[in-house]
Amino acid sequence: MAKATDTVEMGTGDVFKDLGLEDAQERRLRTQLAMRVNDLLAARKLSQSAAARILGIARPHVSELHNYKQSPLVPHEIYNSVHSCQEALL
Repeated sequence: MAKATDTVEMGTGDVFKDLGLEDAQERRLRTQLAMRVNDLLAARKLSQSAAARILGIARPHVSELHNYKQSPLVPHEIYNSVHSCQEALL
């Protein structure tokens, strides 16, 4: 019996885009924010409440980001939070 071969496609580097999700860019931003929030929590040894004050978002959103859940932040809140997080890490 002949062996079947699988075709492997090179990804774009954006898993959300590769999956064909309509909101791929927003999901990528949310994931980047989650990574920065976790960096901030670890680097500064902050509580989620303290991080929420720095980022200007509610503590439950920090928890969702910390756990890589897709939080309901709207795009401008995501941008503002990423900016705040970057400044806090400097």
